[in-house]
This record gives sequence, C-alpha cells and structure tokens, in this order.
Amino acid sequence: MLKNLDHIGIVVEDLDAAVAQYTVVFGFSLHEVTDQRAQGMRIASLRLGELVVELMESTSPEGVLAAFREKRGTGVHHLAYRVSDIHGDLRLLQERGIKAIDNEPRRGGGGNLIAFLHPKDTGGVLMELCQPERGATP
Repeated sequence: MLKNLDHIGIVVEDLDAAVAQYTVVFGFSLHEVTDQRAQGMRIASLRLGELVVELMESTSPEGVLAAFREKRGTGVHHLAYRVSDIHGDLRLLQERGIKAIDNEPRRGGGGNLIAFLHPKDTGGVLMELCQPERGATP
C-alpha cells in the first residue's frame, strides 16, 4: 500500500518564474522540466533534501490545470504517494470504496506509473498513486 510521500504537486501561473523563486529564494535544486503536451502542461521537478515538489503550469486553456486554476487559483494540486504495486493497490482501494479517477494506471512524469484517486473519497485531497519506473531515483 502507501509507502511514503513521493511528491507534492503545485499549480503555478508562470513555471519559469516559479522555478526561479524555488531555486534562488528557497534553495531547491531543479531536477528536470518536462513538456507533457498530451495533458496540456509543463512540469518542473525540484528537490530540497528528500522533498520533491512538482511545479505544474497549464499550456492549454482546455487543460485540466487551466480548469483547476480558474476554479481554485494557484497552489497545492495533489499529494502523490509512492507505492510498489500500483495495479494491486489501486484495485484494493477501489474494493475499499475509494473511487479512482484513473481506473487503470497510466504513464506520468519520469516514466512513472500513476493513478489519481477522487478527492470526494479522500477527505477533499486529490491523491496520486505513484510507482517509480524500475531503477528510477526515489
């Protein structure tokens, strides 16, 4: 089941400005920036010790992040939890009454398998299950 917190996803309006703030002001190091055109977003992965933060910018007015930002503004979008058996854990959570947004895991950033759980069943928090690609840095 859930192993530990993998990362925190934060919606930002301007990815480059947010990366500059997190690196220069707060001391994070930039790990990578990915352009996920299919999902209409750019994501910067930053690290501070063991903490990983994903800054996410919408690149499409029709994208899920644009809708989130319009409704809720910028800020925390989701908490991602590391799992070792995403297929089994997702099935178990569904059996326990947790509705999944992704009924089947899909590829996310860094080649990880991911699946989101509906916030209505998780106390209002959008939760992501995240299974790192084999050999990936934790």
